[in-house]
Amino acid sequence: MRVLVLETQAGVAASAAERLEASGHEVLRCHEQSQRHAFPCAGLAENGGCPLDGPGVDVALTVRHEAMPEPADLEDGVACALRAHVPLVVAGDTSFNPYASYDATVVNGADVVDVCEQVANAPLQRHGMVALDALRASLTRHGVADAEVEAIVYRSRDGLKVTLLVPADAPDDAAALATTRVVGALRNLDRNAHSIDVAMERLPG
Repeated sequence: MRVLVLETQAGVAASAAERLEASGHEVLRCHEQSQRHAFPCAGLAENGGCPLDGPGVDVALTVRHEAMPEPADLEDGVACALRAHVPLVVAGDTSFNPYASYDATVVNGADVVDVCEQVANAPLQRHGMVALDALRASLTRHGVADAEVEAIVYRSRDGLKVTLLVPADAPDDAAALATTRVVGALRNLDRNAHSIDVAMERLPG
Protein backbone atom coordinates (compact mmCIF):
# COMPACT_ATOMS: atom_id res chain seq x y z
CA MET A 1 0.00 0.00 0.00
CA ARG A 2 1.29 3.49 -0.88
CA VAL A 3 0.34 6.08 1.74
CA LEU A 4 0.69 9.85 1.34
CA VAL A 5 1.54 11.10 4.85
CA LEU A 6 0.96 14.72 5.84
CA GLU A 7 1.04 16.59 9.14
CA THR A 8 0.16 19.92 10.69
CA GLN A 9 3.64 20.35 12.17
CA ALA A 10 6.98 18.86 11.18
CA GLY A 11 7.58 15.57 13.01
CA VAL A 12 4.02 14.98 14.20
CA ALA A 13 3.45 12.12 11.77
CA ALA A 14 6.81 10.42 12.38
CA SER A 15 5.40 7.67 14.60
CA ALA A 16 2.52 6.89 12.22
CA ALA A 17 4.92 6.79 9.27
CA GLU A 18 7.24 4.41 11.12
CA ARG A 19 4.35 2.07 11.94
CA LEU A 20 3.17 2.10 8.34
CA GLU A 21 6.65 1.26 7.08
CA ALA A 22 7.07 -1.45 9.72
CA SER A 23 3.87 -3.01 8.37
CA GLY A 24 5.37 -3.12 4.89
CA HIS A 25 3.68 -0.05 3.42
CA GLU A 26 5.38 2.64 1.38
CA VAL A 27 5.25 6.16 2.83
CA LEU A 28 5.32 9.17 0.52
CA ARG A 29 5.48 12.82 1.51
CA CYS A 30 4.81 16.23 0.02
CA HIS A 31 7.64 17.75 2.07
CA GLU A 32 10.94 16.78 3.64
CA GLN A 33 10.44 15.62 7.23
CA SER A 34 12.46 18.56 8.57
CA GLN A 35 10.73 21.11 6.34
CA ARG A 36 9.03 23.86 8.33
CA HIS A 37 7.30 25.60 5.44
CA ALA A 38 4.98 24.21 2.81
CA PHE A 39 6.68 25.81 -0.19
CA PRO A 40 8.12 24.30 -2.23
CA CYS A 41 6.37 20.94 -2.21
CA ALA A 42 7.94 17.73 -3.57
CA GLY A 43 6.40 18.35 -6.97
CA LEU A 44 8.30 21.64 -7.30
CA ALA A 45 11.55 20.66 -5.63
CA GLU A 46 14.63 20.00 -7.75
CA ASN A 47 14.82 16.31 -8.68
CA GLY A 48 11.55 15.81 -6.84
CA GLY A 49 8.19 14.57 -7.95
CA CYS A 50 4.59 14.78 -6.76
CA PRO A 51 3.60 11.60 -4.92
CA LEU A 52 0.26 11.69 -6.74
CA ASP A 53 1.99 11.34 -10.09
CA GLY A 54 3.24 8.05 -11.51
CA PRO A 55 1.91 4.98 -9.67
CA GLY A 56 -0.31 7.14 -7.47
CA VAL A 57 -1.28 6.45 -3.86
CA ASP A 58 -3.88 4.26 -2.19
CA VAL A 59 -4.76 6.50 0.77
CA ALA A 60 -3.74 9.83 2.30
CA LEU A 61 -3.14 10.27 6.03
CA THR A 62 -2.82 13.56 7.86
CA VAL A 63 -1.77 13.71 11.53
CA ARG A 64 -2.86 16.79 13.49
CA HIS A 65 -0.98 17.91 16.61
CA GLU A 66 -3.65 20.20 18.05
CA ALA A 67 -7.24 21.33 17.52
CA MET A 68 -7.22 23.42 14.35
CA PRO A 69 -10.42 24.43 12.50
CA GLU A 70 -8.44 25.25 9.36
CA PRO A 71 -5.86 23.21 7.41
CA ALA A 72 -2.24 23.85 8.35
CA ASP A 73 0.28 24.95 5.74
CA LEU A 74 2.02 21.57 5.78
CA GLU A 75 -1.32 19.89 5.03
CA ASP A 76 -1.42 21.46 1.58
CA GLY A 77 -1.20 18.00 0.00
CA VAL A 78 -4.57 17.08 1.49
CA ALA A 79 -6.30 19.36 -1.00
CA CYS A 80 -4.39 17.72 -3.86
CA ALA A 81 -5.32 14.26 -2.59
CA LEU A 82 -8.99 15.15 -2.25
CA ARG A 83 -9.02 16.65 -5.72
CA ALA A 84 -7.59 13.39 -7.02
CA HIS A 85 -10.32 11.46 -5.11
CA VAL A 86 -7.79 9.70 -2.89
CA PRO A 87 -9.45 8.49 0.37
CA LEU A 88 -8.38 10.54 3.40
CA VAL A 89 -7.69 9.44 6.99
CA VAL A 90 -7.35 12.02 9.79
CA ALA A 91 -5.46 11.14 12.98
CA GLY A 92 -4.17 12.95 16.06
CA ASP A 93 -6.23 15.78 17.55
CA THR A 94 -9.39 15.61 15.44
CA SER A 95 -11.66 17.65 17.69
CA PHE A 96 -11.75 20.30 14.96
CA ASN A 97 -11.68 18.56 11.62
CA PRO A 98 -11.77 20.81 8.53
CA TYR A 99 -12.12 17.73 6.32
CA ALA A 100 -15.30 16.32 7.87
CA SER A 101 -17.44 17.31 4.87
CA TYR A 102 -15.09 15.49 2.50
CA ASP A 103 -15.87 11.98 3.76
CA ALA A 104 -12.59 11.79 5.66
CA THR A 105 -12.25 8.84 8.01
CA VAL A 106 -11.23 9.80 11.56
CA VAL A 107 -8.98 7.58 13.69
CA ASN A 108 -10.73 7.37 17.06
CA GLY A 109 -8.59 5.19 19.30
CA ALA A 110 -8.03 2.62 16.55
CA ASP A 111 -4.63 1.72 15.13
CA VAL A 112 -3.77 4.14 12.34
CA VAL A 113 -2.30 1.36 10.19
CA ASP A 114 -5.46 -0.73 10.44
CA VAL A 115 -7.64 2.25 9.56
CA CYS A 116 -5.51 3.18 6.54
CA GLU A 117 -5.67 -0.42 5.31
CA GLN A 118 -9.44 -0.56 5.76
CA VAL A 119 -10.00 2.75 3.99
CA ALA A 120 -7.68 1.86 1.11
CA ASN A 121 -9.53 -1.43 0.57
CA ALA A 122 -13.07 -0.07 0.94
CA PRO A 123 -15.39 0.71 -1.99
CA LEU A 124 -15.54 4.34 -3.10
CA GLN A 125 -19.00 5.49 -2.08
CA ARG A 126 -19.34 8.54 -4.33
CA HIS A 127 -17.92 6.73 -7.33
CA GLY A 128 -20.26 3.83 -6.66
CA MET A 129 -23.33 6.08 -6.61
CA VAL A 130 -22.31 7.79 -9.85
CA ALA A 131 -21.71 4.42 -11.52
CA LEU A 132 -25.01 3.04 -10.24
CA ASP A 133 -26.99 6.04 -11.49
CA ALA A 134 -25.40 5.74 -14.93
CA LEU A 135 -26.03 1.99 -15.01
CA ARG A 136 -29.69 2.31 -14.09
CA ALA A 137 -30.32 5.18 -16.50
CA SER A 138 -28.70 3.33 -19.40
CA LEU A 139 -30.55 0.07 -18.79
CA THR A 140 -33.86 1.90 -18.41
CA ARG A 141 -33.24 3.70 -21.69
CA HIS A 142 -32.86 0.32 -23.36
CA GLY A 143 -35.94 -1.30 -21.90
CA VAL A 144 -34.51 -2.86 -18.74
CA ALA A 145 -36.42 -0.83 -16.17
CA ASP A 146 -36.71 -1.26 -12.39
CA ALA A 147 -34.14 -4.05 -12.44
CA GLU A 148 -32.01 -5.00 -9.46
CA VAL A 149 -28.50 -3.77 -10.24
CA GLU A 150 -25.35 -2.92 -8.32
CA ALA A 151 -22.18 -0.96 -8.99
CA ILE A 152 -19.08 -1.34 -6.84
CA VAL A 153 -16.00 0.81 -7.41
CA TYR A 154 -12.57 0.37 -5.83
CA ARG A 155 -9.45 2.49 -6.20
CA SER A 156 -6.41 0.70 -7.56
CA ARG A 157 -3.55 3.18 -7.07
CA ASP A 158 -4.15 5.66 -9.91
CA GLY A 159 -7.00 3.72 -11.52
CA LEU A 160 -10.48 2.41 -10.80
CA LYS A 161 -11.78 -1.17 -10.67
CA VAL A 162 -15.52 -1.39 -11.31
CA THR A 163 -17.88 -4.34 -10.92
CA LEU A 164 -21.37 -4.04 -12.40
CA LEU A 165 -24.07 -6.54 -11.43
CA VAL A 166 -26.93 -6.72 -13.96
CA PRO A 167 -29.98 -8.97 -14.40
CA ALA A 168 -29.36 -12.35 -15.98
CA ASP A 169 -31.84 -11.55 -18.77
CA ALA A 170 -30.47 -8.09 -19.64
CA PRO A 171 -29.69 -8.03 -23.40
CA ASP A 172 -25.99 -8.10 -24.22
CA ASP A 173 -26.17 -4.90 -26.27
CA ALA A 174 -27.93 -3.03 -23.46
CA ALA A 175 -25.35 -4.25 -20.95
CA ALA A 176 -22.48 -3.23 -23.23
CA LEU A 177 -23.90 0.26 -23.73
CA ALA A 178 -24.41 0.58 -19.98
CA THR A 179 -20.75 -0.22 -19.43
CA THR A 180 -19.74 2.56 -21.80
CA ARG A 181 -22.00 5.06 -20.03
CA VAL A 182 -20.67 4.05 -16.61
CA VAL A 183 -17.10 4.62 -17.77
CA GLY A 184 -18.08 8.03 -19.14
CA ALA A 185 -19.79 9.02 -15.89
CA LEU A 186 -16.80 7.95 -13.80
CA ARG A 187 -14.44 9.76 -16.16
CA ASN A 188 -16.42 12.97 -15.67
CA LEU A 189 -16.23 12.54 -11.91
CA ASP A 190 -12.63 11.45 -11.59
CA ARG A 191 -10.44 12.88 -14.34
CA ASN A 192 -7.32 11.84 -12.44
CA ALA A 193 -8.05 8.14 -12.84
CA HIS A 194 -5.54 6.87 -15.40
CA SER A 195 -7.54 3.71 -16.05
CA ILE A 196 -11.09 2.45 -15.49
CA ASP A 197 -11.45 -1.33 -15.66
CA VAL A 198 -14.99 -2.67 -15.71
CA ALA A 199 -16.16 -6.22 -15.06
CA MET A 200 -19.80 -7.18 -15.54
CA GLU A 201 -21.49 -10.02 -13.70
CA ARG A 202 -24.97 -11.46 -14.17
CA LEU A 203 -27.22 -11.70 -11.15
CA PRO A 204 -29.00 -15.03 -10.65
CA GLY A 205 -32.30 -15.14 -12.50
